[in-house]
Parts: sequence; C-alpha cells; structure tokens
Amino acid sequence: DPETGELAYTDWTLTVPRQSGKSTLILAKSSHRCSATGFFGPDQHIAYAAQTQKKATEKFEVDYQAAIKRAPRLKAKVRTGNVKVDIRYPNGSVFGVESGTEKAGHGSVLDEGLVDEAFSQVDNRMEQAFEPAMMTRRNRQLGVVSTAGWSDASPYLLMKVQAGRLLVERDVRKGTAYFEWSAPEDADPGDEAVWLACMPAVHRPDCPYDCTRHTIRLSAIRSVYEKAVSEAKVTDFCRAYLNQWKRKPREGEETALGNWLACAVDLPKEYAPNPAAIAVAVAKDRAHTAIAAVGYLPHGMPFVAPVQRASGVEWAGGEAA
Repeated sequence: DPETGELAYTDWTLTVPRQSGKSTLILAKSSHRCSATGFFGPDQHIAYAAQTQKKATEKFEVDYQAAIKRAPRLKAKVRTGNVKVDIRYPNGSVFGVESGTEKAGHGSVLDEGLVDEAFSQVDNRMEQAFEPAMMTRRNRQLGVVSTAGWSDASPYLLMKVQAGRLLVERDVRKGTAYFEWSAPEDADPGDEAVWLACMPAVHRPDCPYDCTRHTIRLSAIRSVYEKAVSEAKVTDFCRAYLNQWKRKPREGEETALGNWLACAVDLPKEYAPNPAAIAVAVAKDRAHTAIAAVGYLPHGMPFVAPVQRASGVEWAGGEAA
C-alpha cells in the first residue's frame, strides 16, 4: 500500500484445480516472508493448518523437507518429531504446523496464518483461532487455499469463494485478494480447451515433452476424464480438475451402471410383487451388509428393491432366509 508502506491485503484466498502447485506456492511465499528481513523484519511466525494435523505434518515431513534440502541458500532447517514440526530460518523466523482446532495459535503471536485444503473446514474455527494472534502485527495476513469443495458440504470455503467473487465484481483493491482458476458451470468437462483455460499446470500446446514449467500432460487429464466417464464419476472430475462447485452425489447416484437413484419409483402396495430371488452383499471390511429383492412387475419390467441394510454381517443369514 503506497499510503502506509505495508501490505495492501490482510487476507487472500486462492482456489485452483488439484495438482496446480498450491503446496509449492505456500512454501515459496512463506519462505519469502521468513527470509525478507529488510521488509518484514526478523522473527516472523507463520502457522499452517490442513484438513488434519496428521496431513499437515506429512506435508512438512515429506514434501517441504525435500524442497528445503534442494534450496541450500535458504539455510533453513526442517524440524520433525512428535512435539513440533516446523521450518526454522536463520533470522529466527518459523513456519510451522498448527493443530486444526479452535486452540490453534492460542498463546502465540502470528504474522501469517495459512488454511490449506479449506474445503474440509466445516466452519471458520481456524480463522477465529489465527486472527486474534495476528492483531498486533504489521503486515499480518490470513491465507486460505483449496480446490473447490461440495456445495452442500464445504460451507466455510463456499463463503470465501462467494465473497471473493463479489469483491472482484466490485473491483475492490484492498483488504482481501481473491484468485480463482475454474471452468464455467456450463463448460463441457471433456473439452481440452476448457482444461487449458482453467488448469494452470497443464501442458500448453507449444510445450516441449519434458516441460517443467507445466507439470500435467493433457494425455493424463484425458485418461482421468475417460475413467470418470466409464465409472459415472464425472461430478468428481468436475470438482477436482475443473474446480467447479457441485452437490455431493448421494449413494447410488453415480455408479458404473448409471444413476440408480434416478430409476427409483414408488409402488402402491397392491402392485408389490413377490420377489423371484434374494441377493446379499457384504462390504469388503464386513462393516455393513445389505439385502435386496429382485423380480418382475406385473407388466414384465424387472425390479430391484432394497430390503434391509445394517452394520455387521451376523444378522444377514437369518433375515435372508
């Protein structure tokens, strides 16, 4: 901000398709803050939270530790273990994992809080945990990063997306910065032009075969899309790779044989036929068992009707008999 000499944005939100470099951006941005002593000063503290503390720890112990080893000029050290997982920089700055609870950040002073994989957050508890710890700091920022969630299961991120789109529409240039790469809702999910428009990591037509600037080949996306079509999982593909908001499919809506729920009908009791056979299915982990009846309606149409579904397997033998 030319008026204050401080950062123009106290909040920023980034939503992109899967495998678009979110983790690389987070590490690069955090390392810049923790190393740019001339602007930010020493002893910067950044807290990182993901869908679970275990996932956040894995990110540091595997991905970030390997990246830091490839950047010796940073002179940063990754600390792992059961007590604290973080990256420490020579000027006293720390970029570390926080628990994904309301207690995160309590008792600490933070310069930046990062909420990764924000689609998994059911409410704003992480934001409420981080913001008070940053209130006394100059150049504080709260970052929210994610791929789209389900419209009926990711309320926190959906609120951020809706607010961000409104800010862009109004051309607001202070407070919150919003970045989004996604396909329009009416886009053809199988069109390569759509992929090129919304996936920043996909190889461009003029990319060499061994391009390192873009990390996903079109052939890889084509393979994933064709698999989604064959398994009736196009909704999953649209959310993950087109960054589109969709309602989470209910059980039975998306199967390899099509939308079973759309075939459901309510039959009056007088039309209820006698089943020709009984089928029993047991989950691989034996946690649930289902019984269904099959037969023919009076006009000859075959039918399948669920009879019972419950936990365990011991009860199924007697019921099926």
